Amino acid sequence: MAAPPAKKLKMTAQMPIVFTRHGMKPDTLLKVFGLEFHVHSVVLKINSKFFHKFMDPDNGVVVVPPASSPFKYEWYTKIDDGDKDWCLSAQSELRDVDLSGFKGGRLEEESAFYNVICAIFGHPYSIKDATQLTKMTEIADYYICLQALSNSLSTALFNNPGLVKDIPNTACCMLEVAYKLRHEALFKECFIHVLGPWTKPQWRQLADQKLKDMATIADTKIKHKLLIVHSNIIQLHSDQKRYGGLAAQFAKISAKCRNVDGKVLQPLYFRELSQLQYDTQGIEITVSQILAPILENRLELDRSRLEAGEGIYEDFFLCAEVKNIPWDRSKKDW
Repeated sequence: MAAPPAKKLKMTAQMPIVFTRHGMKPDTLLKVFGLEFHVHSVVLKINSKFFHKFMDPDNGVVVVPPASSPFKYEWYTKIDDGDKDWCLSAQSELRDVDLSGFKGGRLEEESAFYNVICAIFGHPYSIKDATQLTKMTEIADYYICLQALSNSLSTALFNNPGLVKDIPNTACCMLEVAYKLRHEALFKECFIHVLGPWTKPQWRQLADQKLKDMATIADTKIKHKLLIVHSNIIQLHSDQKRYGGLAAQFAKISAKCRNVDGKVLQPLYFRELSQLQYDTQGIEITVSQILAPILENRLELDRSRLEAGEGIYEDFFLCAEVKNIPWDRSKKDW
């Protein structure tokens, strides 16, 4: 039986979910709360260092299922940490353990584990939001299969635009997930987002010091660009002979671009300047050239077609260039 879509998990919870590859007959049972997976151990061992180590431990002590079992390996849910956490264990006495005391979200754990197994076996899966991806990353980290999840994520991002839409509101969390997964495209997208909103940047909430240091440098670079823009704008409207009316026009625009605290939203302000109808012929080109460095949009995953200073990005500059990725790209096995 082919693995069912994630959205059907609840409906088919009592039916085994079978993952096969190249005709290999499943030899492993994984029981995750109400879900029963039938998979092949070879694929698990190749993609998960956890299963590679503990299915056939160095000490030679292997937990053998009952003789009546059709499986070579059987792993069951074990509740830990005061009923708040869980893991898989080969202990046979867990086969019929009551799991009703688990204090976490069973459905969330089941769907996240399902997606991780999909990633391991090369099956498509859906991710509803950043919370689910975070849980998937935690599970992949525990079972030491982050690389398998990372390799599958590009397709999942493309097929789940809702996850990308979630980035502006969960940028810090998603950045740390992308960092752990070493997913370059997601990392760059989230990094640009954590630099905003410009009046209250999210990067200051980052827990990882390396990421915070990167964001500090990027923030400084944008401020340097802004300094140049402001200087050029001042030079422009101070030329009373050629552009005498610009100062008044700019002041009027800035008054319209204030937030509830009275602060001018600079991305919105500069976007308005770039779209303003000017009286002096040719000034639009000059203003456009001045503003281009800070109004550049380097987002690659976002499909909204919104630019800096527009819509949800009215207080975001999207021009950060992420050149230095904080992991070794040449490392193939991690």
